Amino acid sequence: MTLSKQTSEALEASIEHWKKNARCRKPEDVKVGSRHCALCDEFKLKHCIGCPVMMATRLYGCDDSPYEAAIDALDKWHGNGLGARLTFVKAAKAEIAFLESLREPKAPRSAHGTSKEKLASLLEEVLAVIEPDNERTCMFCDNSESPKDTYEYVCLYHKIEEALK
Repeated sequence: MTLSKQTSEALEASIEHWKKNARCRKPEDVKVGSRHCALCDEFKLKHCIGCPVMMATRLYGCDDSPYEAAIDALDKWHGNGLGARLTFVKAAKAEIAFLESLREPKAPRSAHGTSKEKLASLLEEVLAVIEPDNERTCMFCDNSESPKDTYEYVCLYHKIEEALK
């Protein structure tokens, strides 16, 4: 799923909000509900359409997400002491992990920070210049029925392609 910059920022704000909730020492300090949620600020009036939580659960209002368990744990924490607080913290951390899972996955990158797709594209350009070897046949480039174990040569393209996997 591709998130807009605004949605990505709201998701990050929601994650930080739940981290703050998990650090609260008193249940009265915990802030929950749509008026305290950056994602709800962006999507509540749209009936949650486009919210990353709804896109993950396919349900309105954070139903079937760890939010429900966090709210239940918060309700139990009111007046029940330390054990109930620990239950809330565990539920809040589950909400944090869930929200973090909604972040856009990062493209695979090389040790130098270049995406593998970009490296492969650059590799093809370079190989066209430095390896126009028509005398030897690469075991991977040859489309004939020859047994692959009879080849001694692997072109630079395939060596690098294998290294990028």
